[in-house]
Amino acid sequence: MEIYDLTFEISNHSITYPGDPAFKSSKIMDIEKGDSYTLCNFSFGNHTGTHIDFPSHIIPGGKSSSHYPLSYLMGNGKVIEVLDDGHVSAEHLQNKGIQKGDIIFFKTMNSRNKLQEQKEPTTSCSAISPEAANLLIKHEVKIVGIDYLSVDMVNNESLPIHNALLSHGILIVENINLQNIEAGSYYFNISPLKIDNVDGLPVRISATKNSTTPIKEKNENKNV
Repeated sequence: MEIYDLTFEISNHSITYPGDPAFKSSKIMDIEKGDSYTLCNFSFGNHTGTHIDFPSHIIPGGKSSSHYPLSYLMGNGKVIEVLDDGHVSAEHLQNKGIQKGDIIFFKTMNSRNKLQEQKEPTTSCSAISPEAANLLIKHEVKIVGIDYLSVDMVNNESLPIHNALLSHGILIVENINLQNIEAGSYYFNISPLKIDNVDGLPVRISATKNSTTPIKEKNENKNV
């Protein structure tokens, strides 16, 4: 069974959304300098690298990381490839067999042009159009992701796609590494750090061709 890692490595060279803090790492203890162990201090924003947005990121009183068990962040879905250099449109969703509760990731020109490897963010990127967002809402998918810093255009501070999706309870994953995966149906695992009551978190995402039913977490008291 082949496992695809859809996560970008976080480093000092990681590209970040305009205004977000850059990743920094410093050693507090270092065995190479005679200390008994090595210990690092990390500093970075909670939307660094491949990450997930919860409703509280945009919606006042919206649900946060504390409301979503791991079982909700797993499931069947699709990688949909957009072969032209425009934004994700409603037309790109036609005849894709999208089901209620799917996880949908968009592979666009952002991956082909390896925009994540550039030093600075660019507005010459693909985002999700309002028409596509409305169709995803109509299909009642549960998570939507894209292969760059934002589902909105990087310079659109009103964040209409964030507002549309998150207000309907559709979680957002951004900066996904889709360079080495083909379009098709997959089973996804999205694993964020377990930090209480925050609006977004870095995640590790894996995908397999095998369709698996998630195991219900024991003793979970979270309600989606």
